[in-house]
Amino acid sequence: MILTVVAGVITDSSGRVLITQRRADVPFAGCWEFPGGKLNPQEAPLAGLARELTEELGITLTAAQPLITVHHDNPLTQRRLWLSVYRVTAYHGQPNGCEGQPLRWCDPQTLDPAEFPPLDRPVIRALQLPNLSLITPEPTGDVAAFVRQLERALQTGIQLVQLRAKSLTDGEFAQLAQQVSGMCQQYSAQLVFNRPLASLQRGTFNAIAHHGWHLTAADLSQLTQRPTAPALLGVSCHTAADLRHAAQVEADYALLSPVQPTRSHPDAQPLGWEQFSQLVATANLPVYALGGVGREHLIHAQQCGAQGIAAIRGLWRDQSQHQATAA
Repeated sequence: MILTVVAGVITDSSGRVLITQRRADVPFAGCWEFPGGKLNPQEAPLAGLARELTEELGITLTAAQPLITVHHDNPLTQRRLWLSVYRVTAYHGQPNGCEGQPLRWCDPQTLDPAEFPPLDRPVIRALQLPNLSLITPEPTGDVAAFVRQLERALQTGIQLVQLRAKSLTDGEFAQLAQQVSGMCQQYSAQLVFNRPLASLQRGTFNAIAHHGWHLTAADLSQLTQRPTAPALLGVSCHTAADLRHAAQVEADYALLSPVQPTRSHPDAQPLGWEQFSQLVATANLPVYALGGVGREHLIHAQQCGAQGIAAIRGLWRDQSQHQATAA
């Protein structure tokens, strides 16, 4: 049996999101959640969301786009709970607690997952992540030029940077990472290091503040639980099995590739948007589209359920160059 629930993320002009408090007579009483509820039989998701928002908040939904889908299987009841969350992009009216429920507007970065039902926790992470993720190209010998180009990319609004430099030793990587870390802090961007799991677990880069980890699919397969060190954990995935494992070890996000043909991996079989969308729907964590995508694919990727897009060339160079390559 499948129980389908829809929820809406409503944002005000300052970027705060609306949360509501659960009643005392329901599971997870007193927890905060995003407004929404169960679909009626044969009810379409957006129609159900519109009905719930009118009943709960007194507003009229006019536009929304997919944010994330989360599911949970209960072996005792043999019931699957399927939560489809939408970002509300337009509505009429002023939200009010029509059922007497408390409302609160919050900065997404301050949301505490412990105050929400477990199924809402990937939703919170999706709200805290940006929609563009830059993967740096392999650095050449001119480190100063590399850092200058990174700053130009950050000036376009990039908020998540994956520092990827396979050709460097750990010592060389650490030196570059110090400069990149300072630049990312200056622009309030999150930074993750793509290095072998063994190097990260040794604490090689612990002295460099404010960074997370990004693991290859091969390194992901070695994990049985989430590492304690990184505040942000990203993983590269290529299959449904990779995505399931990423959710099991509580990764914060995944890059799923290749979505389309790429110049860097011409022999790799692309997923295509239809299969990408199917995989994302069962992922249980925010997923970025990677491989043959650029800024021009962002809206379509989000319509397919993606958090956004990740790219090298399409986000590293000037905005006239949109073609991205896979990592």
